Amino acid sequence: MTSPDTFGDQPVHYSSARLSDRKIALPHRRTDAVADVPPERFGMLSFITAALEGLRDGAVVGVIDPHKRLSPALADYLNTSQASVSLCDINPATQPGHADTTTYDALIDSTAEGHGDTFARLKPGGLYFAVHMARGNHLSADTALWADMPPLCIDNVCLMRKALPKTLNAVTIWAIVPIHNGLPYILSCLDSLSQQNTTATIKVMVVDDGSQDDSSDAIRGRFPDVEIIEGTGDLWWTGAVAKAVNTLHPRMAADDFFLLVNHDVTLAPDTVDCLVRRALMDRGIGWAPTGHTGEQPMGCAEAGHAPYHVHPLVRSMVRGQGSIDVEALFGRCSLYPVGILDDIDNFDAQMFPHYWGDSDFCFRAAEHGYRFRMTGETSVRVHHTTESTGTHHSFLEQPQSVASAWSALTDVKSYYNVKYMWRFLSRHQKRGRTARTAKTIVKVLGQIRRL
Repeated sequence: MTSPDTFGDQPVHYSSARLSDRKIALPHRRTDAVADVPPERFGMLSFITAALEGLRDGAVVGVIDPHKRLSPALADYLNTSQASVSLCDINPATQPGHADTTTYDALIDSTAEGHGDTFARLKPGGLYFAVHMARGNHLSADTALWADMPPLCIDNVCLMRKALPKTLNAVTIWAIVPIHNGLPYILSCLDSLSQQNTTATIKVMVVDDGSQDDSSDAIRGRFPDVEIIEGTGDLWWTGAVAKAVNTLHPRMAADDFFLLVNHDVTLAPDTVDCLVRRALMDRGIGWAPTGHTGEQPMGCAEAGHAPYHVHPLVRSMVRGQGSIDVEALFGRCSLYPVGILDDIDNFDAQMFPHYWGDSDFCFRAAEHGYRFRMTGETSVRVHHTTESTGTHHSFLEQPQSVASAWSALTDVKSYYNVKYMWRFLSRHQKRGRTARTAKTIVKVLGQIRRL
């Protein structure tokens, strides 16, 4: 390790270690684009191209090269190999006051002069490459004000990332509420969303999947700002969420969050504020609150496949901790960073039309480095009924007929549906899937009694 240069009041380290010691923090967490290669074998071209490959399709890259200092190989790559991005030549002498007001996902600057007006046009989370930075050069103090980490410098290139907003009033929360009948619960849910005590902006979309109780008309009359999209009754929960995500994703900013809320849930006034404040600390973590029915506690997350088991959280709070790690978040109330959609696309409604869709989403996200936690700092009220929850609700509390048992094992709206359980286990937990599925079948059939 050489002696560090300075970055504002922070040191800049030129590492001789492998890049795995310091992955580049790319937008949308696409850190897999950086290979585990020693810096001496990772030249300027491969360094920049590896980072640019992490940008999503449609990204806009600005090039500041008034003196034509970029190497021919890099210039050729930028002009011919980046089909997924739009390249823009920028002349700093024309700024500010230039008619072009483009904002950029990445800037490649061969001048290394750090023009403040140029930085202002870099999107939050965007990448800035200072090319031909000689060791010993000092980046301006202005740079330290907008970057969210010290530069990573390889072969005369310094990479920095523009900080994402860390204040609630700078982000938008996109709340998605799937519904199918249950108007009294729906109105209570939307009331609680409209009364959130937060400075964040909350935009609500309801997906009405064929309600027959005039839910959409009632919502329009009482909540005119709520956007409604229609289904025909065959979307189910996961399909409704996926439809909303497809509709909203193009409108979402990289630093926003989306919130899933079931129609039978009433949020506490501080729920959104609490979840977002925690999420702003680390955009690689999704969050859920605890829940309760008014009579008993219940979780909004899954840990060790004990969906409603809140004892671990109780024990953690006794130890002075306010949250616990979980494997997956439930759709009844869960907050995710928008960047997660660039890594795993969307909820898989084809494989899991109703139950298991939320867990599958989280398990796939975990493969990309995301984590999930449940906090006891806030709680939501869950109106738990067969109509709102599904066929399995209270199934184990009383004797069942053969027809009821068969329905529990095959109904789309049943947690015990063995087809979708088998699909989930086959995708994520092949080991033990036969035993777990058989155990569920035995549990359900064990409820058959002569009525």
